[in-house]
Amino acid sequence: MLYTPKYRGTRREFCGPTAIAAVTGASLEEVRDAIRQERGPELRSDGGYMPIMGLHNVEMLGAMDQLGWKVVEEDAWRDRAELMAASRAKLCTLGEFAAEHGHDGPYIVNVTGHYVAISHGEFCDTRSILPVELDRAMKWKGLAGKWVKNWWKFAQF
Repeated sequence: MLYTPKYRGTRREFCGPTAIAAVTGASLEEVRDAIRQERGPELRSDGGYMPIMGLHNVEMLGAMDQLGWKVVEEDAWRDRAELMAASRAKLCTLGEFAAEHGHDGPYIVNVTGHYVAISHGEFCDTRSILPVELDRAMKWKGLAGKWVKNWWKFAQF
């Protein structure tokens, strides 16, 4: 089951922090702190933190580790050349991934540079904010046809 990301006010987070919060149940403030520990603080001229707009896989995995979650299964390509060399049969769409793995989880899935969370028939990303039924989410325009670049299954330790 996925957690509802805990937003403060009306500010919406980007996809990486939202997916991490949905899997871990950590507040978005805790998630941002874990990501900043991985990448180092990026300060604005007024001394405040820059928003976390983009996230690399390594930063996401490090933040998950800091929050007490470890990878137990993965299909992660190390670089673009390796991805391009992979056979087309190995690549899948989000709809295919959901059909095969959607009953299990929790997963964070990198779909063409966008992170989503999937677990036990639920789906969460910045479009839904709240966990919704996976079958319902796969009917959203074009979502099921997006290519999966990487995925990770997590367990809490």
